[in-house]
Amino acid sequence: MQFKSFALVAFTVLCAKFGSAEHHFGSNENHFGTDRQHIVEYIKTEMAGQLPKDISYHDALLKYFAFHDINDDSLLDGHELRLPWKKGFVREFHRDATLQEIDDRVDSVLQDDDINGDGMIDFDEYWYSMERQHMAS
Repeated sequence: MQFKSFALVAFTVLCAKFGSAEHHFGSNENHFGTDRQHIVEYIKTEMAGQLPKDISYHDALLKYFAFHDINDDSLLDGHELRLPWKKGFVREFHRDATLQEIDDRVDSVLQDDDINGDGMIDFDEYWYSMERQHMAS
């Protein structure tokens, strides 16, 4: 199976412990933009030709979610959420983020988007988060 990356990978691994350090939830500022077409184009770029040109927003999000679900359990845990930042795919900080910044961001994502409190993000929670961000813009 090919390596899966970006936010969703990090999302699946969320509930796992990231070491002995205590994590605190930070703000969940959205630095990625919420325009649907922009998101679809970004996903197409990240997935490098793996998506059809006429893919819908919903289907692009679903594929992107699955792309980051490394263990194929239909959930993004803390480790899967952490990987995109750790691998440098998300340049939110305009530099390589420290592990503490990454852990804080993952904690924030879980705090804001893990609706059922199981420590993981399922696709419905991911979809709701994206829709909420879109409505806020």
